[in-house]
Amino acid sequence: MRNTRRGEVVYAGNGIAGFERLVIVKHSSELLSAYSFNGKMLVAEQQQVDGGVVIAEILPRPGVGQTLHFELRRKGLPINPQTLIP
Repeated sequence: MRNTRRGEVVYAGNGIAGFERLVIVKHSSELLSAYSFNGKMLVAEQQQVDGGVVIAEILPRPGVGQTLHFELRRKGLPINPQTLIP
């Protein structure tokens, strides 16, 4: 899975209920992207990442296949990714 824009990894872990192997990237003071149900995280907290960099691998889950949860949040509220991603 590739990061959408340059930013800093502010969270990489399993400590948030309902989200497995969650990576959160802070792109600005208002914008975050979140990626969950990753197979293997390839980044660490406080790491700077460029847009297009692979931040995690998606691995198949038995009986489910490949699953990914992705969202963008502006000021804490979810937004439509199509407003920012060409």
